[in-house]
Amino acid sequence: MIAAHLQAIGQPVRIRLLDQLERAGEQSVGGLARALDQSPYNTSQHLAALYRAGAVVRHRRGREVWYGLADETVPAIYELVGRRLAELSAQRRWAGE
Repeated sequence: MIAAHLQAIGQPVRIRLLDQLERAGEQSVGGLARALDQSPYNTSQHLAALYRAGAVVRHRRGREVWYGLADETVPAIYELVGRRLAELSAQRRWAGE
């Protein structure tokens, strides 16, 4: 499960999607696509990956699909992991690896 979550955020667009959902709350695919200046198709594909990883939830409202964070701690967890990976990378550069 942890590996699936980390793989799901392996692309910057997905991190931006999670950030947008954290800041603005639940949104439609079209709304997210406009907010991130992405195509609805591309946005939908990234959201599907996040959904499969359990990072977001979805439901239909009429003909639209809406997404929200599966858990409010998801962005904080990803931020913590990202920060720690950056620290490790900096340590390796410092050590000359």
